[in-house]
Amino acid sequence: MAPSREQIDAAIAALQAQRAVLGAAADDTALAALRSQRAALAATAEPAPELRQVTVLFLDVAGSTALGRRLDPEQIQAVMDTALAAFTSLVHRHGGRVMQYAGDSLLAAFGTEGAHEDDAERAVLCGLALLAEAAAQAERVQAHHGWDGFAVRVGLSSGDVLLGGGVDGEGSIRGSTVNLAARMEQTAPPGRLRISHDTWRLVRGLFEVEPQPPLAVKGFEEPVRSYLVVAALAVPQPRQRRGVQAQRTPLQGRADELALLQAALAEAVPGGGAVLVSVLADAGLGKSRLLEEFLAGLPAGRVQALRAAALERRRHRPFGLLRALLMAHFGLADADGAAASPADWLAQAAPALGEPAHAAVLGQLVGLDFAAVPEVAALAGDGRRLRERARHHAAQVLLAPGPQPLLLALDDLHWADEASLELLDELLAQRPARAVLVLALARPDWARHRPGWGAAAARHHRLELSPLGAPQALALALALLQPLQLEPPQAPPGAAHPAAHHEAHHVAERVAEAAEGNPYFLEELVNMLIDQGVIEVDDSAAGRWSLRAERLPELRLPPTLKGVLQARLAALPAQQRRALQLSAVAGPVFWDAALAALDTRAPDSLPALQAGGFVEPQAQSRLDAAAEYAFRHHSVHQVAYHGVLKRVREAAHAVLARWLAGRPDAAALQDQIALHFEGAGEPAAAAAAWQRAAEAARLRFANADAREHARRALALLGDSEPPRRAALQLLLARVCEGMADRDGMAEAVAALGRAADEADDDGARCSALRWQARWHMHYGDAAQGLALARAAVDLAQRQPATVRAGAGVELMHLLGRLGRNDEVLAAADAALAAAREAGEPHQEAVALNQLGMSSFDRGDFETAIGHYEAALRIHRALARPDNEGGTLANLGFAHLGLGELDTARTLFEQAAALCQQVGQLQNLGIVEINLGIVALNLGDADAAAAWAARAQARLAAAGDRWAEAAAQRVAGQAALAQGRPAAARPLLQAAQAQLEALGQPALALEAAAAHAEAALAMGDVAEAAALARAVLAALDGGLSLEGTDEPLRAWCSVWRVLQAAGDARAAEALARGRAELQRRAGAIASATRRAHFLQAVPVHRALQAGAAVLSSG
Repeated sequence: MAPSREQIDAAIAALQAQRAVLGAAADDTALAALRSQRAALAATAEPAPELRQVTVLFLDVAGSTALGRRLDPEQIQAVMDTALAAFTSLVHRHGGRVMQYAGDSLLAAFGTEGAHEDDAERAVLCGLALLAEAAAQAERVQAHHGWDGFAVRVGLSSGDVLLGGGVDGEGSIRGSTVNLAARMEQTAPPGRLRISHDTWRLVRGLFEVEPQPPLAVKGFEEPVRSYLVVAALAVPQPRQRRGVQAQRTPLQGRADELALLQAALAEAVPGGGAVLVSVLADAGLGKSRLLEEFLAGLPAGRVQALRAAALERRRHRPFGLLRALLMAHFGLADADGAAASPADWLAQAAPALGEPAHAAVLGQLVGLDFAAVPEVAALAGDGRRLRERARHHAAQVLLAPGPQPLLLALDDLHWADEASLELLDELLAQRPARAVLVLALARPDWARHRPGWGAAAARHHRLELSPLGAPQALALALALLQPLQLEPPQAPPGAAHPAAHHEAHHVAERVAEAAEGNPYFLEELVNMLIDQGVIEVDDSAAGRWSLRAERLPELRLPPTLKGVLQARLAALPAQQRRALQLSAVAGPVFWDAALAALDTRAPDSLPALQAGGFVEPQAQSRLDAAAEYAFRHHSVHQVAYHGVLKRVREAAHAVLARWLAGRPDAAALQDQIALHFEGAGEPAAAAAAWQRAAEAARLRFANADAREHARRALALLGDSEPPRRAALQLLLARVCEGMADRDGMAEAVAALGRAADEADDDGARCSALRWQARWHMHYGDAAQGLALARAAVDLAQRQPATVRAGAGVELMHLLGRLGRNDEVLAAADAALAAAREAGEPHQEAVALNQLGMSSFDRGDFETAIGHYEAALRIHRALARPDNEGGTLANLGFAHLGLGELDTARTLFEQAAALCQQVGQLQNLGIVEINLGIVALNLGDADAAAAWAARAQARLAAAGDRWAEAAAQRVAGQAALAQGRPAAARPLLQAAQAQLEALGQPALALEAAAAHAEAALAMGDVAEAAALARAVLAALDGGLSLEGTDEPLRAWCSVWRVLQAAGDARAAEALARGRAELQRRAGAIASATRRAHFLQAVPVHRALQAGAAVLSSG
């Protein structure tokens, strides 16, 4: 026999008393087991109290004190007993229950004994009847006792309360709704009925009311609205309704919307980019039904249609929507995103991608286990590369050329994970060689919070669904009730219909009116009529329904969706209702095994709940040996969940969290584990699980999900656990950098510093300084960034070699960006030595790459090439294509510096292809700048302009202000070469200003020299000369052009401008430029390569020609 809760509590107390004897470790182990057992028992115990939505009524006799001074106690008792007896009778007559009496007052509730959809209406009618009865009682008191001061006040409020379980037993009722009802009564004038706003929402349109000024109520932050009820309306006004689906019916009232979708499909053409239609509507208005009708009307074999739906529980799981879409493409049964067979996946995906390895990489991204595949194993621990490669393969699959238009139908995008939405944005931006139509279904709030949604599409149509009109709603109601035989097929034209026929029409009219155009709500109302026995269903083959008209007067349609659903749940047998509520705690999508962990009997109710339309089984389950189910609608899940007592919910969440954590596949379930620990009120355990979920998302480069998970963990930690907070803030800084989230990165690095100080951890302080320096390198003051990087290096001297290498690499980047190449060499040597000491080949390759850049900036191209090639070998040995692309680009730039333009272009093209393959769009933009520079030197100004424009747009989107300014400079130089100085000048001026603001003086000088040439080309000689002289003055003052893309082009520009202006320093500028040219040539060991260097580049030839003319003159 299982131990009782009391026995477990006694055992826990005994263990705690023996802690000193047993030891802390043994005691904690035993206590953990007992507490888990206790939590399971609490979760499965049938609770005595019950959480219900009810309407609470308070009544109090006004003036009873004055009456007591006129009458003796026996007379007062007789008056009050008579009145309270009459009042009690009225409460019972209206379907309420008196919970408590206190002197001359009573407390009643409506909805405590079985939920009724019109409980609030009954309570208001009862309140008015009580006032009328009180008036009759007042006449009797006047007649018998000669006193005319007898009156009552009545107050009502509606909401959730806890029934039972208190010291007052069955009469116990607790909650803020009770307090608010009491306040409504206390503030009502004698002889009046005051109702709260929550009650008014449930009965609006049924009563004449007088709105009252907002009322301050203790315990409520804001003043509450209330109304004095005057009387019931003879003709009720229409009321707002909500609902859910019951059976398949013809589409009503959506002809125009359907035509728009058909026109959008015709609008999509090959190569024209994706056409996007966003279908936006509140829950229940028919988004999914419209989609189903559109899909059903497509010509057979003429359109490739792929449909996928996002699931709420997967919104924290990266690439859940992508997985569903790919499964649909490959024809694999995975409608709910559950696990599919890796073998089946390979059988379908490998032919589409050409290689099984590519299919395995893509499968790994979407949650299949291909860890043993060598190509996937090579990416282990590097989620960014996995994500970049897999995203490329996903685009290959989904946008593959084909003879048919492609339709991507995406439902419930408001539940979609951010990683899938990011990929969807990328797909929308592409221009595939086939017609593409994307239908995106979501709620309006989702679209309002994504103002940029759809900007990447070639064309975007926004379609918002409105509620059905009255004729369409009635037509839908009649179609739903058709099994009642509303149009008897044997009845001749003009024949009178039987009474049952008219009653059924009356039901349809009431349902249609109540639904207020919401198809989901309308259908759910029919379900409720079936549940209440108003409609009886024949389970035979005929499938006819019958109407129990005698039951209809007892039924009032509920005024809200919550009321409908609560009424349906209340009508379920107790075990089924409990199973549904425990299923709701398990989640919108849940497993029968999880349900069994809460109550071994609960899974037995699943067939009945499925038959009732509450839940539905899923095609496959992501968990082995567990059947997966889903709630048919989110609203059903929410009502069922909030009907569970908080303490029961918490205990059940605790059981579920530990059940999931104990599974062998727990690593892939950390977000779900975290949610359950949160629900259990265990913030420390939830924070740890969110941290694991964030780390897993970052490794897959699902940055948006990683950021959200990390922030949830940090919110739970508060001010506790500084070391864990430091680790989370470091993770958050990395993620925000990858997302170009400037403010998020700034907040993370600042918080990292604070957490490091609280933890008193110099290693964490060093990381904080590094990341502060990194932020300044991207967005802030480069000089401040350099100071922070130096501080990190100083602090790292007392840290392990890994920390020293990381700090050294950061310092190298800052020094290189600022053109301080002499200092770079020393920093690079130290970082290289630390990386080798730590056995960190990746850091070693980064240091070699920076050494190559430093050698290049000094004009030592051959040495630079040696460093780059060494770094390239390491990257390839580590299978790091993400780093390989950047090093290939640097190698290409070294060949560009040598004047080997064809070789440079080939290397840049290889780098661009690699960046594109792994999804490094920011690096791709920088490579496109370099291709523009090559095109300029080859005399192809149009190509240079195209490359620069593409790079500028890409880098602006990435938030890389430094590289964006470099793209603006090349764009201006290309416009100048095209003979368009008016277009060139603002580009060059903006580039110069941005680089100056970023603290990049050398790069700003390069842009200023080009700006001077543009001013000269426009005839503004004075401005051009002033700019050129400013460049010379800066160089005289100690600045250098080292670290710029083309320093010799800058010298040539300054010389040409000063010569045109007749400035005597033109000859000096020419001489200095030619001297730099000769210095660089002298560093080239090969005579052949040296000669090519001097002649292959137009700027090099110009400097030599100018010097020859000057010497001959």
